[in-house]
Amino acid sequence: GDRLGGALRYIPRYRLPREVLDATIDNVVRIGSIRVEKGVKIEGDVLSRLEEEGFKAIFIATGTPQPRPLTLGTTPVDWQGVENVEYGLHFLAKAAEGALPQDHFRGRRIIVIGGGNVAFDVGRTAARLGGQVAVVCLETWDKGSRDGIPADEEEIEGAEQEGVRIVYSRGVRKIVAIDGKFKKIECPRCVSVFDEKGFNPKFDLSDVIEIEGDVLLISIGQMWDRSLLQKAGLFDETGRLAVNPLTRQSLRRKNVFIGGDVRRIGFMVDAMADGREAADFIDRYLRGVSLAKWRVMYEGSAIPRRRSFKPQPQPKWRRPEERMNFEEFEVGFSLDEAIREARRCLECGPCISCKACVAVNIQPELPAVKVDEELCSGCGICVTACNYGTADLREVPVYFEGREVGVKKVSYTDPLLCKACGMCVAACPSGAREITPDISAQAQQIEEGPGIVCFVCQFGWAYAAEKIAFQNVKMIIPVVCIGRVDASDILMAFAKGSDGVMLFACGHGDCHFQDGDEEARKRVLMLQRVLEDFGYEKERVEIVAAIDPEGERMQGLINAFADRLRALGPAKR
Repeated sequence: GDRLGGALRYIPRYRLPREVLDATIDNVVRIGSIRVEKGVKIEGDVLSRLEEEGFKAIFIATGTPQPRPLTLGTTPVDWQGVENVEYGLHFLAKAAEGALPQDHFRGRRIIVIGGGNVAFDVGRTAARLGGQVAVVCLETWDKGSRDGIPADEEEIEGAEQEGVRIVYSRGVRKIVAIDGKFKKIECPRCVSVFDEKGFNPKFDLSDVIEIEGDVLLISIGQMWDRSLLQKAGLFDETGRLAVNPLTRQSLRRKNVFIGGDVRRIGFMVDAMADGREAADFIDRYLRGVSLAKWRVMYEGSAIPRRRSFKPQPQPKWRRPEERMNFEEFEVGFSLDEAIREARRCLECGPCISCKACVAVNIQPELPAVKVDEELCSGCGICVTACNYGTADLREVPVYFEGREVGVKKVSYTDPLLCKACGMCVAACPSGAREITPDISAQAQQIEEGPGIVCFVCQFGWAYAAEKIAFQNVKMIIPVVCIGRVDASDILMAFAKGSDGVMLFACGHGDCHFQDGDEEARKRVLMLQRVLEDFGYEKERVEIVAAIDPEGERMQGLINAFADRLRALGPAKR
C-alpha cells in the first residue's frame, strides 16, 4: 500500500484516530531517519538481491495478510461465488479508507463469524453503518473456562450496549445462498473448542440452528503468506519457521531477523515489542557482539502485598446512542479531573524502594534503615523482629592493623524489601540500627510557643502542605509515611509548647507501606492515655485518615481542630 501502518490501519477510527496513528508513524520515520520505499512488489529471491545491494541485516515482519479459511473442524466450508460474503478484515480496510457510506448497511442483517477482538471490531463497525448485527462464535460466554470467548470484556460489553447480538457455542456447517446471494448459515452446537491437543473443536450435529442474514463477514483469524519465507529457505525440516525466539535471528540465514505476527501470532503490541527487541539484536549483530548472553534475567523477590489496592480511574464511555459513529467514544478527563489525576498517588502498591517518586520529585527521599556494623553484635534480634523478612545476618571480615584476622556476623537489611517500619530499630539492643531521614530531627526544629503542629503524609496530603499556606498552623512536617511518626515526636511538639498535634494519614487501604495508618492510629490511642496522665486532654492529638492532595479539605479540618482546642483552653505549659 501507499501508507505505513499495516494492520493498524484496520483498527476502527473510534478506537484509534487516524491523526494519532499518522503522527506516531511520522515521528518514528523522522526521528530514525528511515528511508521508506512504498509500493515495492516482493517477489523472487529478494533477500539475495538485498544482500547484493550491500544490506548487512534484514528484518522480516510481513505479518499475517491472508484470512484464515472457514472450516467445520477440518472440513472446509465452501462459499466461493456467493454474493455478500467477504472476510472481515477486507471489510474493515474499506471502512477505514472511508469507502463505505454511513448508511451502507441500513436495514440489513449482518452476521459476523468469530469470537476475537477483530470480530467485534467488524461487528461494531457494521452496526455503525446501520446494520443489525449478530456475532456467531464457537466459544462459550464463560471467559473463565478453557473454551471461553477470547474477546476482551470491554469489547463484549460495548457491543451489547450498541445492539450487537452474540450467539455463543455455534460453528458454521453450511453457507446457504439463493440465486447466488447469501441467505443463511447452518450452525451446529460446538460442545468443546480445545482439548489436550489444543484447538480442536467438536460439534453436536444433531443440534443445528439456522441464522438468516443479508451479509456474512468472516473474521476467524489470519495466516502467513509463506511464499517469501519458503523462497528464502527459512523453514526447518519439519516445515516450521527456524528462528531463535530470544534474538529473533533466523537459524538458516544469520543476517536475517524475523518478528511480529509472522513469527508468533499475538496482539499488535507484541508485534511492536518484537521489532524493538529485534532492533537491539540487529545492532549487536552489526557490531560483531555475541548475541548468546546478551540478556540477563533477574528474578524478583517476593514482597508483602497490600490487602487492598485503589484502582485507577476507569475510562468513561459516551452513551450508546451518542457513540454510533466513528468518533472516539471514550470521554477524557475534565480539566479539574486531569489535575486531580496528575497529582494522585500512582498506587503502584507497597513501596519497594524503586525511588520513582524521588525521581519525579514527589518525595525528597525515602526512609531507609542503616546499620552501624561497628556497633552491631550479631545477636539476630532484628531478624526476629522484622515482619517482612528483610533483616538478615551476614559474615564480614574483621581487620586488625590492616590484616584480616577473622570474620564476624553483622546485621544486614535488603533495601528493596525494607518498609522502614522501625520494628528492628526499636528491638536493637546495641543501637546499631537507625532510620533515615530522622523524623525526630525535624521534630527538634519545632518552634517554641502555642499553635498546631501537623505531621503530614507526603503521598496523600503533602502537596497541599507544600503549596498552600494554612492558617492556625505553627509547623507542618511532611513525612513519607504517618506510621513513621513516633510517640516521642508528638511529645516533643507538646514539650515545645504546642496546643495540639494533627496527623494526616492516607485513607484506610491506601498506605504505600501497607498499614502505616493503622500503626499511627494505634500509637495515637496509646498516646492519648499517656497525655491524660500528664494533665493534657486526649483531644489535643487527632488523626485524620483520607487523601486530599489538593488541600481542599485540609484547612477546614485544621480550623475545626483549632476551634476544639480553643474550647479546651490553653495547653499545660
